[in-house]
Amino acid sequence: MFTQINLDELWRSADSGGWRPSSAPQSDWPSPPSETNGYLRVRCNGGLNQQRTAICNAVRAARIMNATLVLPELDANSFWHDDSGFGGIYDVEHFIKLLRYDVKIVEKIPEIRKNGKTKKIKAVQLRPPRDSPISWYTTDALAKMKEHGAIYLTPFSHRLVEEIDNPEYQRLRCRVNYHALRSAMRFNNSTRIYLAAVDYMVCLLSDIFIPLYDGPSNFANNLLGHRLYYGFRTTIRPDRKALAPIFIDREKGRTAGFEEAVRKAMLNTNLGGPHKRTPPESFYTNSWPECFCQTSPKNPADKCPPDNVLEILDSQLSEVMDGLESNSTISVAEG
Repeated sequence: MFTQINLDELWRSADSGGWRPSSAPQSDWPSPPSETNGYLRVRCNGGLNQQRTAICNAVRAARIMNATLVLPELDANSFWHDDSGFGGIYDVEHFIKLLRYDVKIVEKIPEIRKNGKTKKIKAVQLRPPRDSPISWYTTDALAKMKEHGAIYLTPFSHRLVEEIDNPEYQRLRCRVNYHALRSAMRFNNSTRIYLAAVDYMVCLLSDIFIPLYDGPSNFANNLLGHRLYYGFRTTIRPDRKALAPIFIDREKGRTAGFEEAVRKAMLNTNLGGPHKRTPPESFYTNSWPECFCQTSPKNPADKCPPDNVLEILDSQLSEVMDGLESNSTISVAEG
């Protein structure tokens, strides 16, 4: 059955078609305004990968509402029974620094001083509808934020629609998922290390990956997307619908033409290269083309950002901060 397969090609990454991963914002991506509309707290629930996607959505929601994001809270009870918290799992300093062009992030809601008294801002709790559209965040959620100064969205699993007709918002998701969420470099004797996390890294870095389950598994879905983003690593997902009747016939003793039938069915198998996202495929399973670019594209929209894009964004951010400091100086002088 495998006599006609070139083993050297099998162990190489899938053909990229000239595409490479790129989640950097375009050079005209505006910095977060000096003043935000309030604070956003979220509680991420579910399993390891479900909470990871919730963090990505929280950053995007904060950008949509021009909110200051409070470090997302991780659910300690529903699945892992681990109270490590965000800082125990991810590198907080790296997370805040890498996303500085996108959103303002704080570790907790600060107290405010008014009329000589210190006051705490209490976040009003809201339950977002599942797969909420952007309009829910810019109307219902934003109105409550402006009224109370802070909102607390819980639960926050699958609470922001995946498909958004804005490539910059989708690239922001990839910046969070594949760059900002870096594991913390410290742990102590009480830290739990889960086999699921080890499994994930082994599968991510393997030469070839074949998922055993092709259904709605957060583990498999996120892993497939991660391998795609990390250079179109070879991933074999056979067409189970086409193969099922072939194997059923074999079980019934009809073996004639079995190998040829399998070969034909496998011709339509994508090995991890660029391919159009089709339902029920998730954005986290396939972020092409939003989070990829080409150095010599046919379509200008697919062109890679300039190599100095971060320098440009740093300059823009500095201008915003300088303006904020100038306004503060004027206010003090006038006072």
